[in-house]
Amino acid sequence: MNSRERLLAVLRKQKPDRIPWSPLIDGYYASGVKTNAIEAALATGADVMVRKVPVLARSVFVPHELPGNTDVEAPSLPLPAGIRRESWIDGDIVGRTYHTPAGSLTERWRMVDSSPYIPFPIEYLVKGRADIEAYMHLVAHEEFAPAFEPFGKVDDRIADRGLATATVPHTPIQHLLVIHMGVSGFYYTLNDHPDEMKAMMDLMHERNLEVLQIIMDSPAEVGIQYENTGTTYVSPRMYEQYEGPPIDVYADMLHSADKVYLVHMCGRLKGLADLVAKGRQDGSADIASPPTGDWTLADARQAWPDKIIVGGLDSVGLVTMKPDEAARHATEVLRSVAPGDGIILGSGDAVALGTPPENLRAVTEVVKEIGAYPLSG
Repeated sequence: MNSRERLLAVLRKQKPDRIPWSPLIDGYYASGVKTNAIEAALATGADVMVRKVPVLARSVFVPHELPGNTDVEAPSLPLPAGIRRESWIDGDIVGRTYHTPAGSLTERWRMVDSSPYIPFPIEYLVKGRADIEAYMHLVAHEEFAPAFEPFGKVDDRIADRGLATATVPHTPIQHLLVIHMGVSGFYYTLNDHPDEMKAMMDLMHERNLEVLQIIMDSPAEVGIQYENTGTTYVSPRMYEQYEGPPIDVYADMLHSADKVYLVHMCGRLKGLADLVAKGRQDGSADIASPPTGDWTLADARQAWPDKIIVGGLDSVGLVTMKPDEAARHATEVLRSVAPGDGIILGSGDAVALGTPPENLRAVTEVVKEIGAYPLSG
């Protein structure tokens, strides 16, 4: 099997010739090796799944992540009537103000050398109840359109060395927690004004369904949703009420178009394991061991016997390990999940800036040497 065939075999719940190895490589790691994420991933010899490849154009919101993952960007659409956007850079601060008939909203993000493509929020777009009407105006008037050419270019570039993946939009709760409100702003406002917050999240969900329809019609075979799921952000009750239900809706839509649907879950998952197991998503990506997460790949395999699981290697440890240590670590993780049903060995969240490329290539050699399916314990 080539890498594309191997990955799709596992993702389609079939048997591969060996366990695939697909680290999450994005601009974070790639900036340290002075190239883009595609070339950085291919240089490892891994079975490449390129992340966040665009399949649509949009008109209003500017992504908080800066380009650098694929060197291919989707075109943008003109702003809807009545909406104006100002963007600026002041030193290491990136800022935007959105002007609407219902008011103006501002967000600011700080750029740092250690995270060159994902800046840190220092001012969230939605601060509380007073901003909900203007935010809902932006969400309601956002326009989407298919833009499949960039995806085709990336997929052709990878060829049989892997595959390109589309991005499924966040559930509304995770989008607000991570991008537009922050943890304290979200929970305080939800507690004080639950009806307004529910109306806003319901609208966000309805607009997400339009994006899902574009993904369904796209050439992408795999969609990955970057939820960052974990009990750091959401309790079991919050997951059951606000995160799990839209995930099931998105799963049903994508499955109707024969797409594979993975949810990026890089956080602390023990407290959510039973709820995640009940979900209709195909699997979870980028499972992280301590200190990033709170369990191992073997724990996840035991908790979710019917799910596809991607991840398992310690991304923090890979920064300082020697190549022989990285090889031993990969060997131990592989043996812990024997016989390897539904497993794609990967990194626990993104491969960190400063990780020696030799460590990733050492894992590649281990997988080639001992990764034949079924694995031996």
